[in-house]
Amino acid sequence: ELKKAMELDNEFEDRFDAEVWLKDMSNRLSKRAPHIPEKERFEVLRLVHREAKRFQLDPQLVLA
Repeated sequence: ELKKAMELDNEFEDRFDAEVWLKDMSNRLSKRAPHIPEKERFEVLRLVHREAKRFQLDPQLVLA
């Protein structure tokens, strides 16, 4: 699922940064919303990251 999310995402400046951020945030999100499947978590995280960057906001702040 992570590989698919990274293939679809081009909002990250670096592929390694994308992998690290998506994995870390997915783990954090799974603790707060364990009912959300991994595939959907990655999709939500990609969208949050993209929209936060679009409005020049910190994606982690938006997730908080």
